[in-house]
This record gives sequence, C-alpha cells and structure tokens, in this order.
Amino acid sequence: MATLSISLLGPFRATRETELLADFRTRKVQALLIYLVAEPQAHSRDVLLDLLWPGLPEKSARSNLRQVLYYLRLALPDREDGEASLVIANRQEIRLNPEAEATVDTWQFEEMLQVVQAHDHMDLSLCRTCGEQLEEAVSLYRGDFLADFYLDDSNEFEDWAQARRAYFRRRILDALGILATMAIRRRDFVEARAYAERQLDIDNLRESAYRQLMETLARAGFREQALAAYDVCRRVLAEELGMAPATRTTEYYERIRAGDLRFGTAPRQGARGYELKERIGEGAYGAIYRAVQPAIQREVAVKVIRRKYSDDPEFIRRFETEAQTVARLEHPYIVPLYDYWRDPEGAYLVMRYMRGGSLLSELRRGPWQPQRAAGMLEQIASALAIAHQAGIVHRDIKPGNILLDEAGNAYLADFGIAKVSPSEQRLTGAGSV
Repeated sequence: MATLSISLLGPFRATRETELLADFRTRKVQALLIYLVAEPQAHSRDVLLDLLWPGLPEKSARSNLRQVLYYLRLALPDREDGEASLVIANRQEIRLNPEAEATVDTWQFEEMLQVVQAHDHMDLSLCRTCGEQLEEAVSLYRGDFLADFYLDDSNEFEDWAQARRAYFRRRILDALGILATMAIRRRDFVEARAYAERQLDIDNLRESAYRQLMETLARAGFREQALAAYDVCRRVLAEELGMAPATRTTEYYERIRAGDLRFGTAPRQGARGYELKERIGEGAYGAIYRAVQPAIQREVAVKVIRRKYSDDPEFIRRFETEAQTVARLEHPYIVPLYDYWRDPEGAYLVMRYMRGGSLLSELRRGPWQPQRAAGMLEQIASALAIAHQAGIVHRDIKPGNILLDEAGNAYLADFGIAKVSPSEQRLTGAGSV
C-alpha cells in the first residue's frame, strides 16, 4: 500500500511514496488535513466550523466545510484495492481514519519520547538506549510546528497552531538538554556544545542551556568563551526580560572565573533565604511547603512552580508582571503575596501561612451551617470584587483555593500566576468551557 507521509515539524509537507502532494486548491484544505492528522480523534463539524471559519454565518460555513472536504479527497491520490480512506466523515463528525496508511512526524516524535519516559532507569542521562531514541526524535525536528503555514482569516486556527508550536518547542528543548548532559558525562564536548547551542537557537532565554554551554566550553579548555557565554546570557535576559541570571548561573560564572570546574555540586543558596519544611499541598502546577524565614523567624508558605512551567518562555515573560500585580492587591481576605522570584529550577511564590487549612479539608469533616457559609461567601466575594477592580481574574475558584485562619475567616489564595501558560491551551468544542 502507498503510505501517505506528512511533516508538520518545520515546513508543511505531504508526500505519497515519492510524489509531493501540492494540489490542495486552498489553504483551508491544507488546514483541515493538518488539524485532522495533528489531532486524530473525532471532531464535531461545529468545532471545525469555529476553527476554520470563525464568525461566518453557520449556513455558509457548513457549505465551505463540505467543499473543503471534497477538495481534500481530490487532493489525495486514488487508493489501492483494499486500502482504507484517510478521512471518515458523517453528518456529525469528521476524523482521521485510524486504519489508514499514514505516517506523521509529530506522531513519531511523540512515540519516541514516550518510549524514553516509560523506560525504567536509575539515571536517564546514563541510559544509552534512551539516548539513541532521543537522537532519533531530535532528528525529526526540522523546525517549529507549521513553520511556514498560517491562516490569516482565522485567529482560532492560529491560536491552536501557536499552542502546539510552543508544546513541541518544550519537548525538543527537554530532549536536547538531556542529550547535552549525556554528552558532557561522556566528555564528548563537541557534541555537548552542539546540543546546547541548538537549544539556544530555539530559545535564547533558556538558562539551563547557557549553563550547559558554559560547562562544556570550560571543561574543553575554552575558558574565555565560557565566560563570554555568561555575558551573552546576562545581556539577553536584561534586554528581553529585565532580569538578571539565576543564582545558579552566576555561580557557574564565578566557578569558571576561579578555575573551579566542579559543576555537579549544588548551588550555595537554597530557596533564597527560606528554610523549606514539610510539604502541605500539591497541585497541577507545583507543591506548597511550610517554610521559615530565619531572618525574622516568620512562618510562610512557599509555592514552588514546576520547572516545566517556570522554564517556559511564555511563563517567563509574564511571571514578574503578574506577580507584581497580585502583590499589590490589598484586602483583608486575600492571602498576601510576600515575595516571588524565578530561576530555571522553578518559580517561587511566598505567601502568608494559613494555619486553618483550606475550605476543602474543612468540608470533608461535614457541611457548614448556613450562617457560617454566608459569612465565608461575603468574605470571598468582597475579595473578588477588589481583584476585578484591579483587572485581575482569578480563574480557579474552588474550595482548595479558599484558605482559613485559626479564627475560621476565609481568604482567597492562588491567583493566576501559576496557571497554565497560553502555550498549554487547547481549542475547546462548542458548548465546552
């Protein structure tokens, strides 16, 4: 059977055997094919209408979808006997046929990374089998997702494509980071340098890649180049984010300047002046610890945002601005934000430590009396009103984010700083939230 091959990482390309498929009539035909292979589950026609023809009257949009589906089938060569059709469509849904003979580079990329994730090992960076899988996955990444494709009349499609673009960027950066670590451990500094520099070609704000480059150059005997890499890092962060390098990055610089090449040791400072104690909570975006600020012997709560978010360029660009905005919120029933900072290991939010737990844990003991519930609602509603006046939408009101003091007063916590960055968003179907 003739296999359809589609490339989405880099410029869009579709071939069948050696034949390049180019006669798609319109970009909407290409866009429909791209979306169906990138999101191979079934899609309602309503979702596809909103994606490709936002704002168009429904009757016209449905007519356009029928025509585009017809052109898509024309663009694909005739099937051989017994070969499954690529697209399945009925009156309600359209989807990629799971039985069709097709290969897509994003599928292969994900499958290889999933093999690495599923492999049981003590230290991923020492596993040669996983290294080979990562190298193969990296070879598939020819550039950003749909690097040369756009729909100028559909912001919805562009938002979806941008989200996927950011997702695959994170995946390739993580893979390259692991490969650089593997090469450093093998003392293959030429390969390590190439992996570090490729990360910076993709994202010039990635501090962990600057550290890998600095270590590689220093250990290979290029001390001045290693120091120059730090200067580039400092300049880029200052110009683009108005930030200084993280403590760990600066320590790499100081060690190299002093001739100390022990890069495997931990940085001298911990959570920037806070002693983390026991974990008191965990969510999708990070863990919360009870902590002590030794200088003034104050108990606080420190939320550590996971590295996958704190090292994301979109998160980095908005983190400090949003943290400053929330820190300025003053209300008796908003948990105050005392401090915040970010480094490549995580982002940190320092808040008042609430000894009464959360509304969620309290309700597990049983329902509240109406008078107490009404008092809580009044406190939280007044806090929300102040936030809304400041232009801040919480986005995650739930019992776990309503904290209590020892007297039972309710406080609103966990504003939108730690929420998923725009690169994590997905298109939602009609009637979905």
